[in-house]
Amino acid sequence: AGPGGGAGAAALRAVLGHLAEWTRWQVAAIRAAATGEDPVLDGRPPRLPAGFGREPSYEARERMIQDAMALRSLGELARDLQEVLEAAGRWAAGCDDALWEAELPDPRPFGPPGPPRPLADLLAGWRGPLAHVEWHLDRLTDEPPPAPSGDDEDVWVVDRCPLQA
Repeated sequence: AGPGGGAGAAALRAVLGHLAEWTRWQVAAIRAAATGEDPVLDGRPPRLPAGFGREPSYEARERMIQDAMALRSLGELARDLQEVLEAAGRWAAGCDDALWEAELPDPRPFGPPGPPRPLADLLAGWRGPLAHVEWHLDRLTDEPPPAPSGDDEDVWVVDRCPLQA
């Protein structure tokens, strides 16, 4: 193992950085769809380059996220993700019954919203922030497949993220 724990630590860093930022965005987008207010980003958003919000490809956004998150320790990344999830939990706990019974537009990272879905499904169903976290954490226990380019094997879990589809 190299400095910082080698390939395992690098994979964990990539996944935690990815999850903290994309979960932050997903929760903010769902909350905005539910309330009609502007998105509010929870946790500790990193400084992202000016081009981040201009609809670059998934790969370009992910590289910007990874570069911005590389300055943080594993502990900082984990705390950031935890803060985002705790804020989502507090918000969801305070939602009234009417909001839980309504169907809301499904915010997507690229393009127009998807078909309306119940709030519980937006938060925990397929492509929701909780399912997204679970998907990546489940894959951390798998052995990585051979890297297609030979140089990015440490981020293989992020490269196959269901959000990029």
